[in-house]
Parts: sequence; C-alpha cells; structure tokens
Amino acid sequence: MKKIIKLTESDLQDIVSRVISERTISEQSPPTDTPPVPQQPKPLQQTTYGKCTNTNDISDPLITSEIKSNKLGEPETVAFMFTTYFGSTQSSEAYKSTLLQLKKQILDKLKSGNIIGNYDLELMKVKTVVGSASNFFNGPLKPTNNQNGSEISPNKLEVEPYSSLPGDENSNWVTNKGYADSRWKNLLNYIKTNGKKIGFGVTENLPKPTNILSRITDTGGCNDEKRDISKFKNPGQFVRVIGTIKLIPIEIGEEDIITLTECAQGLKIIVGYFHQSRSIEGTKIPKNSKGHECDYATFTISCNKIPVGISNMNNGSGALLGKDPKGMVGLEQSNVFRKAPKFNGDTVYSVISVGSDKLNQIIKKSKNGKIYMTIQGTPNTLKRPKTKGLHGDAPMVWAFVDDKDTGEKRTVYGPKEPFGVKAGDVSPFLRKGMGSFNPCIEITV
Repeated sequence: MKKIIKLTESDLQDIVSRVISERTISEQSPPTDTPPVPQQPKPLQQTTYGKCTNTNDISDPLITSEIKSNKLGEPETVAFMFTTYFGSTQSSEAYKSTLLQLKKQILDKLKSGNIIGNYDLELMKVKTVVGSASNFFNGPLKPTNNQNGSEISPNKLEVEPYSSLPGDENSNWVTNKGYADSRWKNLLNYIKTNGKKIGFGVTENLPKPTNILSRITDTGGCNDEKRDISKFKNPGQFVRVIGTIKLIPIEIGEEDIITLTECAQGLKIIVGYFHQSRSIEGTKIPKNSKGHECDYATFTISCNKIPVGISNMNNGSGALLGKDPKGMVGLEQSNVFRKAPKFNGDTVYSVISVGSDKLNQIIKKSKNGKIYMTIQGTPNTLKRPKTKGLHGDAPMVWAFVDDKDTGEKRTVYGPKEPFGVKAGDVSPFLRKGMGSFNPCIEITV
C-alpha cells in the first residue's frame, strides 16, 4: 500500500525554492573533492620594438641664419644653426649639401637686401655641437636620449623595451656611440679639406666649441631608414651645429662695376632740415621730428669714404645775415644747389649731384656693390659754444637717381634722419654711418 503524503501549497513552494538554490551553488563551485581547473596564462603581448621593416628617405637639412651688420650697415657675420642628417653609411655628400644650402640661404638674404657681389664664408666660432646616432648597430641598442632630445633616466632603462638591450658594456654600443662622437670632427675635417672649393673655410685657430654633446637617440631599435616613423618621428643620425660665420667680401668683377656705374649715373643726395613736409622731385619729404633754429648744422657727406658734398643747414639769425664766415661754409660748391632759409627756423636743404668721375671712384671702392654713406660735422664751421657739437637733429637725408635716359627718378635711400629723432648735439669727430644702397634697385618710400 502506497504512502500518501499530503503537502500544502506553502510546503510545495518551500521545497522548490530549496532545490533551485542548491543547484545554483553546485554549478558555480566545484565539489571539494574535485581538483581546481588550472588558469590559462594570458598570451604575451607582441612588441614591435626593433622590428625594422620600413623604407624611409633621409631628412633634408634644417638651416637657419641671421645676418649681423657693423655700424656702417655693412654685413659682417652670420649667426647660424643647422642640422645635417645621415644615412647608415656616413657620406661626405651630406656635409657638402648642407654647407652649400647654408651658403645659398645667406647669399639670398644678402641679395634681398639689395647687395650685388658675393662673399666667401668662414667658420669663426662654434658654440654648440650635438652628434647623434640611432640606437641600432648590428641590432637594437640601449639609447641615451629620447625622441625630444632629453636624457632617458637610469630607472627607465631598467624596464622593457630597454632592459634587455645591450648597453655601454657592449662593443656594438661603443662603436655606435663613436659615430655620434666623431660627426663634429668629420664635419670640421671636411670643411678644412674641401671647403675652399665651395667658398667655405675655417678661421685659423678655430676655438674649441663651448659645448660638445653626443648621444644615441631612441629610434625604436632601428636605423633611420628602417624606423617606424609613426612612433619615432625624429631621426637619430645627425649632427647639429650652432655658431658664427664671418663674411669675406669677394672683389666685384668688371662687369659688376660697369653695371653699378651705369645705374648710379644721375645720383643725387638731398640733405636738409624740413620745417614742414614738402615735395621735392616728385617725392614727399617728411617734416623733421624736432625743430631746428641755429647755425651749428654744417655736415659733410661721403660715399664709400669719398666726400661728395657739404650740406649747410644753418637757419639761425647769424646765417641769415651772413655775420660769421664759419657759418657760411659750403655755399660755394659747383655740384651743390642750396635752398636757403627765409626766416629763422625755416626749411633749408642742399641737393648734392654726384658726378661721373666721383661715381667711378665710389663704385671701384665698393666691397660688395653697395654704396655706403656717412655723415660728419664739417671742419672749421660753427659749433655750439657750450657743447662744442653740431645739431644732430637737423639732417634729413634722401638719395635718388635722376635717370636722364628715361626721365624717371628712382629712390634708392631714405628719407631718413641719420642721427635719430632724439640726437641732440653730436661730436664733430663722429662719422655716422647712414647705411647703404644699391643704385640699381629702387626702394618704396
């Protein structure tokens, strides 16, 4: 006889809940007598460091230069910086290419400044040299510097991808570092040996660079040609030089002399004080920055150190009345027209015509095709009693070429106040450089 157990609805729900709970526990946790399933190790991350499969071109040189002039406005030196990049096999062509590009950049800048002629370049000072090699030689090597040029800390070098790479105890590393060390010396030797052929020399007894640095740059354990440029943008095989070059003018040739002399025919230089702005020969001359009313403003103008005329800008009462002969110096010049003042402090100026004979002398004395002008107090003229000087605020200078063939007037200089707007009195011994101009090239006023 079967035993019948009667369950209430509440009992039945309780039994079902217990069965479900026990089954869930057994599926999540294996029985204690069942050994645990061993965990599978995570697969090692594949590194691309030292995978050198790219094909890259060697970067073009990076070059900057700035021309420095003397007090006369003559270009004398060039401050420069260049970076030359190398292929895995060192080549003198890299040095040659960089030096030629540097020279072209300098000569182009001189040309843009209206300078005819040419210069030899002479390395006279080197401030900083940085020689670098990529971190590869017969395989990846431990670098010394990262991509931005800063040194890699020793702690960082002790972790991957660097920790397993050969360092300074390895012969390949030492050889590679030697490439970096030698790049400045190789450049210097190239200039000494081959520089004259390209117009690039070295100053005798060139001083040792102030700062010489060598490094192995992190390029992903590859040479520059095969590095992954998406991760290692900057090359590692280079030499960077910061220094100063001396400009040595090359004597201009006969053809240049003829060209410049022809261009300069009809050269006129106006030197004066302008109480108010006025138009002369079709060009508007501005008003002087400061007032002038005295008899201490007689100046001699020279071109390439050859005197071409005197400008007497005296407009005080003595000059108007002709009381003192020293105040009237320069009024009797065959090549100078003077517009005399009509009252104290009035406009007064001189138009100096530079004749052919003088032009020939001036051009032949040009170092680079330019005409350099200077202004200086004229001897045996009136000086201010207290300062023994001349009125430097007075002169305003403008130069133009009156082309008789075309009837055109070509401005080549100014108008400028050579002593500045706050000059005051200047010494009669001061020869002030006013800058230079190319008579063949018109400038915008």
